[in-house]
Amino acid sequence: MLDGLDDIDWSALDGAYGPCTAAPDILRAIASGDPEAAGEGRYEFASSIWHQGTVYPATAEVIPFLVELAITPGVHRRDHLLRTLGALRPRAGRR
Repeated sequence: MLDGLDDIDWSALDGAYGPCTAAPDILRAIASGDPEAAGEGRYEFASSIWHQGTVYPATAEVIPFLVELAITPGVHRRDHLLRTLGALRPRAGRR
């Protein structure tokens, strides 16, 4: 799961607070079998990769990984990931 995650230069992709070097850890947390860790990962995703509905370069790069997690049995709150994927779109006047 999450093949290719470490092949991406996350330091070259901005999130809400600059280079999104935490993206791999956030996605791994979402994939965690521990519900608390997965919840923390979803919180961090909303805080730094898709903050207040803004789509950043890092946001676009995580989409294939979110799709993978959303269709993987055993991933916590897959329904939440599907809703998130459905809501991802650039806001007018934003990036």
